[in-house]
Amino acid sequence: MLTLAARVDRRGLARLAIYLVVVWAIGIVWCLGRVRADVDEALLGLGADLARLDRGALLSSEVLQLNGARLRITTAMHDASLEDVLDGADARCRERDGRLEEQLQETLGREGEALSPVVRAQGETRGYVACFGMRMEMTPESVALLAQRFLDTGDLTAIGTLHYVYARASETGTHVVTVESAGPVRPLEMFPAEGDAPGADPTIVSRPAGLRRLLSASVEARPYGIAAYSVTRDADDVLDEYRADLARRGWNEHTHAAWSDARGEGSIVAERDGAVVAVIASRDEAGEIAIAVLTTPTNEQEVSP
Repeated sequence: MLTLAARVDRRGLARLAIYLVVVWAIGIVWCLGRVRADVDEALLGLGADLARLDRGALLSSEVLQLNGARLRITTAMHDASLEDVLDGADARCRERDGRLEEQLQETLGREGEALSPVVRAQGETRGYVACFGMRMEMTPESVALLAQRFLDTGDLTAIGTLHYVYARASETGTHVVTVESAGPVRPLEMFPAEGDAPGADPTIVSRPAGLRRLLSASVEARPYGIAAYSVTRDADDVLDEYRADLARRGWNEHTHAAWSDARGEGSIVAERDGAVVAVIASRDEAGEIAIAVLTTPTNEQEVSP
């Protein structure tokens, strides 16, 4: 099979490399933007749970299964401010970019700045930084090589390592959740255009008909998890099915203000033997309804905003 690099002569390789750098950067930003809302929901919830396990310097190191991909999660408490933590993560990302950002700016000028491979968002109390650590310095030859690897495998880790740092300020310091890829990350497989996303449904409650799985996240060897679905039926009917199934399985429903849904579509919180399951319906700006099912082993719920 002809490789991507072999299909063009060396004189055309530089021009192709510039094109690939631009397309590649756009693709990275697009992929992160497309999955960011789902990843945020999973990591904000699971990260908050993991950060409460201990108050030591190193709190835990876990492996998260997210739509079939394995991600290493480490949680810690830092004395540094939220701004300093995110600045440090941002700087480390830029050190690992294989001079991609520099080449984008050299090639595109100010327009290249908007295509930074580092994605960052920050509010008053929390924020995150996401990027890829490139496997080699970006040259015309290496860009073509890595692009070919990605085209052959669909795996983003053929390009580099995914890094995601979430931080939340608290009275005792800054809670930090660091996520790195621990195996292949194939976004087109993780987020298919139709059909269920890879992963599994929670085993503690049956899945009603008419739901398409969009997100499946769980912590290996721990009973933490979240599954999110798009719904083609009336949300109240779906919630009623969940409610009846939970009751049959011995779960006791109760009211918990922290889990109530701001959009008013409805929610269920049930408890059994110290474990808690929450089923939450929400409506997006387009009017489409989604169902999220969250499971946690503790009955001491503190849902962080």
